[in-house]
Amino acid sequence: MSETQEIKDGLTVLEETEGREDATYDHIVKYTGFLGGIQVLTILVSVVRNKLAAVLLSTAGVGLSALYQSVIGFLHNTSNLGISFSSIKEIAEYYGQKTIRKKFSGR
Repeated sequence: MSETQEIKDGLTVLEETEGREDATYDHIVKYTGFLGGIQVLTILVSVVRNKLAAVLLSTAGVGLSALYQSVIGFLHNTSNLGISFSSIKEIAEYYGQKTIRKKFSGR
């Protein structure tokens, strides 16, 4: 490291980078736990909903409900046409271009 890069606000550049990595891992763990909690809540609501359907509609009603859910899921997936996957690609390309522009323009 050169003399100008070595000390920045009392920290070496390496120590500053390590601090950011720790913060990034904390951020990842925090939001992974948050999304996992939402998944657990969704599963519990689904179990309660299915139990109520079983009590109120009997076995034939639950079968019809599952059939309707399958048809709705099929229609949703066919009408979606993979837009969510293509948008991820476009966003990543845009972000990459923006990052490259920042590096070379100095902004």
